[in-house]
Amino acid sequence: CCWRQGAAVAMAHNADATAPAIDAVTEDEGRAGSTVNTNISTDGQTQRRGMWLRTIKPGDGENYPSAGDTVRTHYQAFLLDSGGEPGEKFDSSRDKGHTFLWKVGHNQVIEGMDKAIVRMSKGQIAEATIPYELAYGEQGYPPVIPPKSNLLFEIELIDISSL
Repeated sequence: CCWRQGAAVAMAHNADATAPAIDAVTEDEGRAGSTVNTNISTDGQTQRRGMWLRTIKPGDGENYPSAGDTVRTHYQAFLLDSGGEPGEKFDSSRDKGHTFLWKVGHNQVIEGMDKAIVRMSKGQIAEATIPYELAYGEQGYPPVIPPKSNLLFEIELIDISSL
């Protein structure tokens, strides 16, 4: 679909001051099944506006990717509806029948994917809820992704290599 083509546009668009910061994480730095909240709020809107990482299957808890590493993953990508529920699947490495490789921190994927993957350990499967500011921004990626679309990615971190 639109990973590499749209990622650079989204990254440039996310440079504004409205994008949530990823610095606020749980005590264990978002690893091993914890929730990553990037927009702490007391008004009840935290989950809709922040980035969340929920473990489906724990990883090894020892091997985490860093910027510059190449990761081998499987993913499924869904649009979130206005209530925050998964809607239409718009992309999937599993449906394509092959894994997806990218170099972490090199603008090869949307910002939210880079931020999620460094908090996952090898073998982990997690759901990352990514706000539009860390995805395809205000413009979206027409016609596949409408403007201001929040996304849900199911990510499996299969392998990490430092080339």
